[in-house]
Amino acid sequence: MSLDLTADWEKTNCPGCQCNRGFVFLNLKPNAGHEQSHSQLIRCPDCQLIFLSPRPNRNIIGQFYSDDYAPHQANKIKHHKKSSKEFSSPPPRVHAKLLDYGCGNGTFLLKMRALGWEVTGLDSSANAIAVANAAGIKALRGDFDHPEVAELKFDCITIRQVLEHLHNPIETLINARKHLATKGKISISVPNIESLPFRWYQEDWLGIDFPRHLLFFNPTSLESMLRKAGLKVQEIRHIRHSSWLRESASNALKAKGFGFKRWLGSRKLSSSLISLWAGLTNQCDCIQVLAVEED
Repeated sequence: MSLDLTADWEKTNCPGCQCNRGFVFLNLKPNAGHEQSHSQLIRCPDCQLIFLSPRPNRNIIGQFYSDDYAPHQANKIKHHKKSSKEFSSPPPRVHAKLLDYGCGNGTFLLKMRALGWEVTGLDSSANAIAVANAAGIKALRGDFDHPEVAELKFDCITIRQVLEHLHNPIETLINARKHLATKGKISISVPNIESLPFRWYQEDWLGIDFPRHLLFFNPTSLESMLRKAGLKVQEIRHIRHSSWLRESASNALKAKGFGFKRWLGSRKLSSSLISLWAGLTNQCDCIQVLAVEED
């Protein structure tokens, strides 16, 4: 990716609790020709959230999502039966409504519609919305204040691999909570920085995705943020993605050359076995939380 040297970057306190006493968790490797090679991951001592600082501000973050960004592409749509290992529950009743916040190309919504949900997507990308609409999905460009959803309530709201991209995640979670129907649920999935693959590959881990990922969660920091938004965790799951492990290992091989763990993680059979072990020991790349509004 070609990075704009004129981009505006900002230092930030913890986006989860506004603590200003964070300490350096990881120094990111220099990016050739990029002036923000000094960006760091900072860990909050209070809520345990890890966050990027300095980070691209709201005005220029969009330039890091190129036209060929994979989640927005039509050729990345998979058959619904093979898409997403994350939330996949059937609707609780006829005409139950589901909103996917950050729906991308609509792959997940195709799957959920096939299960019986009435689905709607929201995304900030015009390209992603066009792809989803072309696939027959009702997808809207904008946020929770979009006129077609502003007054609606949903039985389920999914926020899948999106929270880590946001400058103000608590505001988004509060808005999502306000759009829940009675007994509605929110399903949130994020990369897990306490995962085995992160410990093995550090800055080459797929979940870093510099500079698009601004936040880095573990189960504790995610639950803390949900509480601040008025939500209560019902269930937390670790989701295995062996393909994520292979991509992280491949990144590390390219960056650092041969190493046993890098080679092992890059192989299909061994990566599947490693992912299985990570799942059994709650060290997966991905965590998923099911939450409801606090009483």
